Amino acid sequence: MGLHHYGFWVDDVNPILARVEAAGVKVLLNGSVGADSVWWGEPPGDTIRSIIVQDPEGGYVQFDQRV
Repeated sequence: MGLHHYGFWVDDVNPILARVEAAGVKVLLNGSVGADSVWWGEPPGDTIRSIIVQDPEGGYVQFDQRV
């Protein structure tokens, strides 16, 4: 109740994306485009790649990688 999603920092989103796609998990954001790190409250100058997936019960899980 009231929980929007879980988020995790990871070293590399690519293997996670491959695993969730192979498992047929719904991918909402595929990490192909990075965002400015300031948007995440991080120091400026870095890029953050994210993937967001939806679990079978409708919950969201986000994986972020500093590039």
